[in-house]
Amino acid sequence: PEAVAAAMADGLVALAGDPDQWARLGAGRALLMIHGTNSRTHTAFGGLPRPFVELMHERYAGRVFAFDHPTLTHTPRQNVEWLLANVPAGLSLDVDIICHSRGGLVSRVISEKLAELAPEGRDRTIRVRRLVFVGTPNAGTRLADEACIGDYIDTATNLLDALPTNGATDAIGYLLTAVKLVATGLWSSLAGLQSMRPGGPFGAWLNAGARGADVRYFALASNYTPREPRLAQLVADRLMDRVFKQVRNDMVVPTDGVYDANGSGYFPITDQLVLGAADGVAHTQFFQYPRSTAQIAAWLAS
Repeated sequence: PEAVAAAMADGLVALAGDPDQWARLGAGRALLMIHGTNSRTHTAFGGLPRPFVELMHERYAGRVFAFDHPTLTHTPRQNVEWLLANVPAGLSLDVDIICHSRGGLVSRVISEKLAELAPEGRDRTIRVRRLVFVGTPNAGTRLADEACIGDYIDTATNLLDALPTNGATDAIGYLLTAVKLVATGLWSSLAGLQSMRPGGPFGAWLNAGARGADVRYFALASNYTPREPRLAQLVADRLMDRVFKQVRNDMVVPTDGVYDANGSGYFPITDQLVLGAADGVAHTQFFQYPRSTAQIAAWLAS
C-alpha cells in the first residue's frame, strides 16, 4: 500500500518518460485517480483507509496511477491535452476513474470529449469503463463566480474556528487562495477556476451533446449539516442564505449538481449515494468516511 500511495503521489510526471510503466498500465484494466481544485494527489487521496488501498491494489493488479495537474491556470480541457501529449503514441488504456471535485470535469473530458481534442490523442486510446464522481461540480459552483467570493470569504472566516480539523483543509486552502486572487485582481483571469462557473463557456461546452461512449457513471454527493448546533446555525444563516441561496451543498459544491440533469446526454446519474445530515461529511471528508469507500468499492466491482 505504501508503494501504491507513493506512485499515486508522483502522478503522471514520473510516467511521462517511462514507456515500460505505460506498457504495464496498458496491460489490463487500470485505476486512475484525479484530484480537485487547489489540491494534489497525496492531499486529495491521502486519507483513503489502508484496507481500501490494498483492495484497489489487488483488484487492479497494481495498475493504480494518478494525474497531478494544474487546477487554477488551466482548463480541464488543457489538462487532458497535456495528458494525451504525454501518453506514448499507439498506447491503449482501459481505465476506471475515481475523481474528486474539479477532477470530475477533467475525467469527463477524457470520457466524453477525446474525439474533439485534435491533434492530441489521435493515435492514443483511453477508454473509461466506470467513473465515480465524488463531490464534482458537474453543474458548476457559485464559488467560481467572483460576485460570490466576498460573501464566501466573510462566511468561511467565521466558520474556521468551529470547522472539524480533518474536514477543513480544502476549505481553508480555497479561502486563502481566494483572498490572494481577489486582492491582486487575478480572479477572472484564471481559466481553471472559470471552468467551474455556472453558465460559463466551459460548462456549456462540456454539458452539451448526446450520450456517446459506453461508460457507467456513479455519483457520491453530500448535503452537509454540521453536528455541532452553533456551527449548524452559522452554516444555515450565512453559508446557505448568502452564498448558496438555500441550495443543498457540501460547503463547496451544490449537492444536486453532482448528479442531476445538466443538458448532457450522460446525465442525470441514477447510480448515486447522497450523504445527509446524519453522515456529517463536508467536501473534503468523503474519502475518510467508511460508507463512502465501501460504496466506491462496490460500484467499481459492479
